[in-house]
Amino acid sequence: GLFSSVSSEYTSPALSDLDLKKQQKAPSRGHDKRLLDKMLQLNRRRIYAHNGPKVFSDQMALSGIDRVVLLPVMTDEQSANQQLQLLPDMFADDERFLIGYCVPNDIPVNDIAEHIKQVVNQHSVVVLKIHPSFQGIDPSRSEGKGRIESILAASKEGGLKVVIHGGLSPGCKDPDAVAYGAVSNLQHIDLSLIHI
Repeated sequence: GLFSSVSSEYTSPALSDLDLKKQQKAPSRGHDKRLLDKMLQLNRRRIYAHNGPKVFSDQMALSGIDRVVLLPVMTDEQSANQQLQLLPDMFADDERFLIGYCVPNDIPVNDIAEHIKQVVNQHSVVVLKIHPSFQGIDPSRSEGKGRIESILAASKEGGLKVVIHGGLSPGCKDPDAVAYGAVSNLQHIDLSLIHI
């Protein structure tokens, strides 16, 4: 249950002393945004060089977490199908890992309910995720509001829980989408559609 993108050995996480007084140097405001984005990507590669059930299990044990939901963000149906095939292959043998799903943008609004039923039946999905910023869904516009509410209504009908990623998402490729998840935008959504 260990997947690696580097040749270094995996070391299980451990608790250690934390120096809260250590000063972190803030990046200069004069840096090129592309350079900062590249630095973040390289750092993520270093941090997430090892992956898989073994890594997650170690992190869970260290944190006292019994179960987790894997919540990928998918923008198109092709990548969604690939991820839905990969996740159960990696995690299906361990009931502590629950599979989540994010309705791809290329699924028409009128087909969302049927699409979700199929995904739940085929892949045992138990939670839906909506990430307005990364998916490019603007809840302050009627199209975005309608899309999110269609997902919520279908999830309620299917008895699925929903996670809405709120707040700012500075890592978005589309700078206009960074604030789509802001509370001021999400307040337009009919939250009574959420399954409780």
